[in-house]
Amino acid sequence: MSCTGCSSKFGLLTREHSCPNCQFSYCGKCLKTTVLVPKLGKQHKVCRTCCETINRTTASKTEEIEPPAALQKRMEALNKQQPQGERSAPRGDDGSSLRIEEIESRLQKLRQDTKDVIPIQADIEERLAKLKEVDVSYYRQPPITVYATDAEKASSLFAEVMHKVAIDRRRAQVIKATTDEMERRLRLLRDLSRDSVDSSPQESKEEQSSNVVGGALATTQPTELRQSVLTASDSKEDPPVDEVARLMSEEMKAAHEAAKKGVDDLLKDKELMKELGKIKAKKTSQKKEDDGEPDSDDSAEADAIVAKVLEEAKLEELGELQELGLDEGGEVGS
Repeated sequence: MSCTGCSSKFGLLTREHSCPNCQFSYCGKCLKTTVLVPKLGKQHKVCRTCCETINRTTASKTEEIEPPAALQKRMEALNKQQPQGERSAPRGDDGSSLRIEEIESRLQKLRQDTKDVIPIQADIEERLAKLKEVDVSYYRQPPITVYATDAEKASSLFAEVMHKVAIDRRRAQVIKATTDEMERRLRLLRDLSRDSVDSSPQESKEEQSSNVVGGALATTQPTELRQSVLTASDSKEDPPVDEVARLMSEEMKAAHEAAKKGVDDLLKDKELMKELGKIKAKKTSQKKEDDGEPDSDDSAEADAIVAKVLEEAKLEELGELQELGLDEGGEVGS
């Protein structure tokens, strides 16, 4: 670095000094003038620029400002109005000297160093102790710092680890209990589905269908839906809902086809046709005996028998649908 005034570099012979007023760096040659610094209230060596500035400000302050002409006229008028005896006598040299001394004493007080006014640490401690109504020694004692030993650190670390282990163990127990409950419910649902499939109420319906339909629906083999339900109940995983719906729809179609085939076989059965012929012959003989009845009674009786057989076949079909849990349209019931 170099001097701000003469630009000479600082070194071993040229020391660096600071101007108390502007705080710039100068050498000892540039700081020659001693002036009263207003900021510090003391005389210090300052640079030339600061010296000129301080002298200019002090000169402007000490210059006497003439009062305005209006004020002078007003004061002259007041002096003329006052009586001669009441006019205050002008102060002599003693009064002016006392006033100057008073001003200088006040100026010296203002220029005193403000460091003495700043409270020290002891004063702050005393004031704080008075505010809190405690002894001053409470604040003046050095703070007590407690350090944990290695054994205490190890014990606290071990306790923290054990606490975390207990939390993990409790979480694992809760998860296991929840999993066991879900597995128990799943096994219960599988057992119920297996029982509902195995214990299908077909005893009374099979007896009626054996006499009417000829055992067409009773002798059918286990369908794909039942086989899939049995395999799904035996396995550990549940079948998808879409797969169950598809198998139920296929089973419904197979049941419709079997019912139609049974009705066709029923119509083609020779024994049933012989029975219908006997009934028709009987009705014909009764018609000869009773001429009042129309010829359409025999055909109506035959139609009634066929309708009854068809109705029984339809009831058998509805029973199969209810057993499978489906509606009449082949859709899965809610």
